[in-house]
Amino acid sequence: MSYKSKRVLTTMITGALLAIGYLIYAVGRSGPAAAEPGALRSWAVAMLGFVGVTVVVLVVVQILFHVVLAARLSVTDGEAAERVMTSSLLPDEMDRTIRLRSGQLGYLVVGLGFIAALAAAALGASAVVVLHVVLGAFVVGSLAGGVVTVYRLEWGLGHG
Repeated sequence: MSYKSKRVLTTMITGALLAIGYLIYAVGRSGPAAAEPGALRSWAVAMLGFVGVTVVVLVVVQILFHVVLAARLSVTDGEAAERVMTSSLLPDEMDRTIRLRSGQLGYLVVGLGFIAALAAAALGASAVVVLHVVLGAFVVGSLAGGVVTVYRLEWGLGHG
């Protein structure tokens, strides 16, 4: 598996674990009082905190990933480590195309999630539910984009 695929998988796994953590928090917090109109502010604050924690954790995990990978490669073969690290910093046309295609899928999923949130609101769902549908769309869109990226990096652009 390529360095870039491992990097994307690391990000996906970390993001999925954080999303599961938020889901556990949200389910534990849910109840009749959680859907009241006044609860919207507290849910928004909780989501903003979740987003902030996610950004910090993803940055720390990526730094640790690069340090561990560089150390592991340099122990086995110093020249190979330099080649891998240098080549990963210079995106080529294939990387740009893969990023474009995975981004398109991610935007599609987010757009469909936004439409689902609007439909939920139109059907009478509370604002808290609508907020969670939008957040879920972003999480699923990000994971779907990551899956496409790994697939395309490992099997090429001609597949799928």
